Amino acid sequence: MSPSFQRSVTLTFALLALGTVQAADIYRCESEAAPTYQATQCPQSGRKLALPVTEPAETDRKLSDLTRQRERDFVRQTDAERDRQARMAESERAERTLAEQRQAARCSRYVRQADKLEDESGAFRRATRRKRVKDVRARELRDQYFTECLGNR
Repeated sequence: MSPSFQRSVTLTFALLALGTVQAADIYRCESEAAPTYQATQCPQSGRKLALPVTEPAETDRKLSDLTRQRERDFVRQTDAERDRQARMAESERAERTLAEQRQAARCSRYVRQADKLEDESGAFRRATRRKRVKDVRARELRDQYFTECLGNR
């Protein structure tokens, strides 16, 4: 960028920073690197700029109001979308937590039922059909536990 372009951009931003139309003193300060602009007198060399203060045109004012309104609408929409996404994420977290709790309860139930069946099976002194059925069911529950509860980790 050329120094004159940088100066004009700096001056433009300085004027925009003033906000409303008001008379203000602006000083151009000379230095070895480049001239700078400020609202207070220069410590060494510089001069006060005589800048005309004018009201913006009605079309500029309307355009500014329209732009401001569009930006507000955009911010509202963005905030609403962010809030919607946050609610969705919280809902998904709650569903995931509930599913994990159900899975943990199911796994605990498998172990309890298998333990109970093994205890009942141990009460039989000799091998009977009922003992074999209880042993097979206990083994099935343990297999289901290992498949569903430990296989997903």
